[in-house]
Amino acid sequence: MRSLMFYKHVLPVVAGYLRTMLYDTLEKPQRVLCFTIPAQVVTEEEAVEAWARRHEWGAKKVQDMLVQLSGFYVKVGQVFAAKADLLPVEYIRVLHSLLDSCPPEPFSAIARTVERELGAPLKDLFATFEETALATATIAQVHQARTLAGELVVVKVQRPNMQRLMTGDMTNMLLVSSWLERRGLDLKFDHVACLREYREQVPLEFDFTREVKMLSNITRSLEQVMVMECLHGASVKK
Repeated sequence: MRSLMFYKHVLPVVAGYLRTMLYDTLEKPQRVLCFTIPAQVVTEEEAVEAWARRHEWGAKKVQDMLVQLSGFYVKVGQVFAAKADLLPVEYIRVLHSLLDSCPPEPFSAIARTVERELGAPLKDLFATFEETALATATIAQVHQARTLAGELVVVKVQRPNMQRLMTGDMTNMLLVSSWLERRGLDLKFDHVACLREYREQVPLEFDFTREVKMLSNITRSLEQVMVMECLHGASVKK
């Protein structure tokens, strides 16, 4: 069902870009798929304006899809939002909103993960453990807690089943992106390179042991739970 929803959203976007590409290159009327492209010579300025409109339209369509499907699709949007050197400005502007679009996992699921990883009931591990997440992301979320010794800490917990979802999501996205590349459909940005980089880098975020090695002041870390000193700061968006 998740894959079907992906293709339901993405195919109209592909068709829209195909139409703009044909408008940019054809000089005689042709019937392509369900579109009739009139005879015309497109100037460079008209082509630039057409692509800008298409990117604006496409970015909003993609944003709607990512939010509805959530999970790793949102993570892809967040990664792309930081690729100002690769993506059109229209995508950067629209996808930037996804940096704050990650609803929290139910606390019951988070509690089960903490108890499984640390091997004891939550009440025996912490004096207090805030049910409301301090911060949320696609792979994990952070809760504030206080140890039995009274130290204020933050606990980073992986969301359940995220690794399994990532495999299917990445397969769908790369399938469409590679298909477009093989057929020479130039979307004016290197979408395949972005996805391939994402495929290589994001799985590393599941490795909390690796993350521990890159941080200091770590209290304790396991495979899916990490407990750290609580330090207050500002959002990276500010």
